[in-house]
Amino acid sequence: DSSLSEKQRKAALLISVAEDHLSNEDAAEALKPAQEALVLFREEGNAVGVADALRLAVSARRAQGDFTAAKTEASDELKRFRESGETRGQAAMLLCLSDVALAQGRFADALQSALDAQAIPNVGDARMEAATSLAIAW
Repeated sequence: DSSLSEKQRKAALLISVAEDHLSNEDAAEALKPAQEALVLFREEGNAVGVADALRLAVSARRAQGDFTAAKTEASDELKRFRESGETRGQAAMLLCLSDVALAQGRFADALQSALDAQAIPNVGDARMEAATSLAIAW
């Protein structure tokens, strides 16, 4: 996308790399590009990119079985998104918390986090709303 800065284009590429590693079940390799993308998106003030990079970092930690780090990172970032009023980020972190709870077998917590994500008004992202619905149906 030519409207993005060079840093944001690099961060988007790193997101793709992280997603590819996760889809190939290589969580250890996914974490580094997700974290690099997170730094770049933060520097650029791109809240959507920050949420996407965090989602991948938390997913990588969860896939590695580091549930404590995944939950802590998602919870800390949820607080930041709430303080800034960034609804998409809030929904993304609640879905991350739902995924972590599901991976731990905490089904009631997983459902509650997904319902909390669904209840956030004005997320404005059809993919996020669909992911929330899928998490609830799961």
